[in-house]
Amino acid sequence: MCGASSAGWVVGGREAVAAIGQAGRQANEGLVVLRDSARLQQSVQASVEQVHAAIGLATQAAAHQAQGAQAYEWIPARAGMPRLRRVI
Repeated sequence: MCGASSAGWVVGGREAVAAIGQAGRQANEGLVVLRDSARLQQSVQASVEQVHAAIGLATQAAAHQAQGAQAYEWIPARAGMPRLRRVI
């Protein structure tokens, strides 16, 4: 009876070791997924910041262009093409 009982302990121990090993592998896979997710999040954040900066630069360029356009006025053509005159 003692032999049968210890055989049960061996089988149970092997199952426990296998379950612990599987849990460890799953934990490692989870860490890989989390690291990949963090990298992806950082990449997306960097892309959003680049787009935001580009929009800011485009806004500044449009404002600068508008200021330049307001500094000139069209002079009607008397002879030939109309021209621009700088407003002072």
